[in-house]
Amino acid sequence: MYELYVTESETKNVAPVKEKYYCNVFFTKFNLPFKQPSKNTCQSCDGFQIKIQSSDDDGIKMAKIEKETHSGEAERARSEMAADRMATSEKLFVFSFDLEKALAFP
Repeated sequence: MYELYVTESETKNVAPVKEKYYCNVFFTKFNLPFKQPSKNTCQSCDGFQIKIQSSDDDGIKMAKIEKETHSGEAERARSEMAADRMATSEKLFVFSFDLEKALAFP
């Protein structure tokens, strides 16, 4: 990101600050953590989590109920997929794929 900042500063004919100062300001003023997500989550789960963190007491309760319902449906789908996988044999093939963010091609 610092290199992008330097490039942008040069295009605007502004002298860039030193990297150490840039990092200090970035990490102390913006407080944006960088880490790998602990697991993949869907947009709905992320939305519920944001509602839980930013709502009042009634909103938190409702968002938690919605999130639990959504998580239960996802778990049921995973268990159905596992059952289908266990039912395969030489005569029965099971194909499954996620259509959430992808187009199916033949």
